[in-house]
Amino acid sequence: MHVESGEAMGTFLQVRSENEIPCDVSLHIRKIFGDIESVCSRFLKESEISRINENSGICSVKVSQTCMKIIKKSMQVAEFTNGVFDPSIGAMSSLWNIGSESEYVPTEKEIQKAWSLVDYRNILIDGNSVFLENKGMSLDLGGIAKEYAIHQAANFCRKKKLEGIIIDCGGDISTVGKKPDGSDWRIGIQHPRRRNNLIASVVLASWNTVETSGDYRRFIKKDDLFQSHIFSVNNEKRVPLLSATLVYDGICDFPLTSSALLAGGLDFSKRMLKKCKGMEAILITDKFEVFVTKNLYDYCNVISDNSEKILLDL
Repeated sequence: MHVESGEAMGTFLQVRSENEIPCDVSLHIRKIFGDIESVCSRFLKESEISRINENSGICSVKVSQTCMKIIKKSMQVAEFTNGVFDPSIGAMSSLWNIGSESEYVPTEKEIQKAWSLVDYRNILIDGNSVFLENKGMSLDLGGIAKEYAIHQAANFCRKKKLEGIIIDCGGDISTVGKKPDGSDWRIGIQHPRRRNNLIASVVLASWNTVETSGDYRRFIKKDDLFQSHIFSVNNEKRVPLLSATLVYDGICDFPLTSSALLAGGLDFSKRMLKKCKGMEAILITDKFEVFVTKNLYDYCNVISDNSEKILLDL
């Protein structure tokens, strides 16, 4: 197995293939991720997203075609999920700074103030310009930019007519073609509470993308407080999820992300998946129940001894 490893978007980036990976292909894939990060990262002062955030409540900012595509995609997901996924969550993300050296547990007053600035309906788009209507609003595209980059990289490989490649960025995976022997890829799903252990595996029979969000990726744990980097605006009583995995054909355009499912909980996820024909899912609850959608059920194998596979009835 040939492996090209590096970093992108604050996590690892690997391109794996049974065959040698052409140098120009490896370089271009890294460039795709680097270019999107330079545009969309709220951590880079000169990025387009940072300029939009700095000018919130002041003026609109002209952006590139790439930035606009990702913002519009995030708005599509926000509208589809009725704000459970919200690209204007940046005020909350920046307040907590989970996973950074300056992470912080805010007061209830600070939390309420930040929430008051979260509303995707106050993101105004006019031509190639973006304006955040209220001072202090902030975009955070971390829940969608990485997936966009993976799809772009996979599409590049398909256009080059390459086969037998896996692109893995922080556990989100896209495959290009079958394995060299013609068999399907098998992908592992991380156990949300056992580091370096799998809870399940899935065979990618007619799918090529595996997208996972988990509360274990980045979090603050202090006394009785546990707060992951994915914030929930869903106030309904819900069955919480530790992990949400979407399995689908990345060539198709779906208005849903795994982070939205994680934030929304089990019942919300069922409602969303029912409206997204062609998207399959593996949802892991806080009781380690592994709910699997019907078309994926026979292709998913639960490995962990303390978990059971349950058909997700939509």
